[in-house]
Amino acid sequence: MRDLAFWALAVLVLGGGITVVSTRSLFRATFALAATLLATAGLYALLRAPLLAAVQIILYTGGILTLAVFALVVAGGDRDEPRWRRPWPAAIAAASVFAVLARAFGGALPPVAGTGLEDGAEIGNFVEAKKTRVGAGTKAKHLTYLGDAVIGQNANIGAGTITANYDGVHKHETRIGDRAFIGSGTVIVAPSRLGNDSMTGAGAIVTRNSAIGDREIWVGVPAKLLKSRTGLPGKEKA
Repeated sequence: MRDLAFWALAVLVLGGGITVVSTRSLFRATFALAATLLATAGLYALLRAPLLAAVQIILYTGGILTLAVFALVVAGGDRDEPRWRRPWPAAIAAASVFAVLARAFGGALPPVAGTGLEDGAEIGNFVEAKKTRVGAGTKAKHLTYLGDAVIGQNANIGAGTITANYDGVHKHETRIGDRAFIGSGTVIVAPSRLGNDSMTGAGAIVTRNSAIGDREIWVGVPAKLLKSRTGLPGKEKA
């Protein structure tokens, strides 16, 4: 959904910009400029930069459009001038520039194959996430490396957790299920899978090709099954 919204706003920015430079109508150019500036503010908001979005609306959309409307009034309204008959060169040039910028700064776009945080997900101090999807409500707050991982919703990633994704030749994926609790200092050697509501003890070493089942607790070096979680998540019986 975020990707669709991003590209819709990007098309609006591009279309508005082309209209501004290709039309001889001051009235239409003003409305196209307004659409471009507002869509740019939408992009800032989509990329979680609310301050920049507010500055865009107040300073640019408000200030510049006020001057444009003033110029429109002083000019005596929109005059019926002949339209530019060849807008295609400008359109092609604008599309080319957009393509080059999208290619050059693709890392700034909403992540597709890169790292993505869903709503409510949190990563904290000294946490590195590379090609990782962090599910809604999941928290990784301290000193953690998450590489080539897919993490479900409402999971807790303890301090010092490492997903060891590189074997010296190839990189592999780690999958962590919903509501999993990863103990501090856990090392997960990829490829491995940890099921929903699973748990690891502090300092556990989950070896390569491990498949921790739903609600299982693994501890030790190397990590082995201790028991299954019972009752509500987080309220196991001793």
